[in-house]
Amino acid sequence: MVDAKVAPKKMMIYDESAWANSLWVKADQKDISVAERSEAKKKLAGAIVHRIQETGECRLRCFGAHSIAKAVMASTIARGTLATYGYDLFLLPCFIDGQFDDKAMTGSGFIVVVSENEK
Repeated sequence: MVDAKVAPKKMMIYDESAWANSLWVKADQKDISVAERSEAKKKLAGAIVHRIQETGECRLRCFGAHSIAKAVMASTIARGTLATYGYDLFLLPCFIDGQFDDKAMTGSGFIVVVSENEK
C-alpha cells in the first residue's frame, strides 16, 4: 500500500493534466441483470483500490446520474476494502467538462484519496 499519511488534498486551481489518467465511469446498460450490475460495481471498486495502491489517489469522471450513482456505490465498496488495511477513504466531488460529438458537457468528477486511521 502507498503510505498515505496526508489529509485529503486541496484543489485550489483546476488542472486538466491531473485528470489525464482518471477512470471513466459508464452507466450500466438497462437490460442487464441485478447480478451483473452488482459485479460491475465490484469491478469498479477493485479498480479504485488498485489505483489508490499505485498512486495514492484515484480520480473518477462521470457524466449522467446513473454513472454518478455507480461511482458513489463503488467508492463505498472500496472504502470497506481499504478499511481492512487501516485506511479511510475520502470522496471529494467537483465539476468537470467534457467534449462529446462536438458538444460540450459538464459532469461530476470525484477525487478519491485515503488517509491512515488514527488509533
